[in-house]
Amino acid sequence: ILYTGTAEKRTLILEGEGFFDIKTDSSSVFEVLAGNSVTRVLGTSFNIDARDKSSVNIRVASGRVAFGDSSQDFTPIDLEQGEQAVLNEQEKELLKLEDIGENVSVWQTNMLSFDKVNLNQIAKELNEFSSLKLTFDEANIGACLITMEVDLEQLELLEEVLVFSLDLEIEKVDALNWILKGAGCE
Repeated sequence: ILYTGTAEKRTLILEGEGFFDIKTDSSSVFEVLAGNSVTRVLGTSFNIDARDKSSVNIRVASGRVAFGDSSQDFTPIDLEQGEQAVLNEQEKELLKLEDIGENVSVWQTNMLSFDKVNLNQIAKELNEFSSLKLTFDEANIGACLITMEVDLEQLELLEEVLVFSLDLEIEKVDALNWILKGAGCE
């Protein structure tokens, strides 16, 4: 992280990933440069993931931001609470993505919430936020819907929920690689 600031403008250069909670200061713009993206805010909280040098992802937890590319090839996208976007350098595109629901604040809370979400989506989010990789011995296991909260610091509780709620067995290849086995769902 590199930071420069004046009375009118505060700039932070980010490599990697960071969550920001910026207090409103109408006299001074705050911007984050990450990869080839620029995010301008006055007062909001958001997460930027620039670990992959070819794309930058932003999730807005509160407030509003303008997100675009630093070379200004694209018109910035306005994002509000619960929205996300990605700047893909290889594809030369700036996209606003689907509503991300409750999990925008996972970096603060270490909690994932799911309301009638299929295991395919849950596996994707667990891999993104905790490095836990879930695979299925039967494809239809991924279709199973479940409502639950997952504490990323207590993944052993996730194991109990999956076993008892969906009648699954779990084979642990290692601590972060689980194979879910069972009949699955239609």
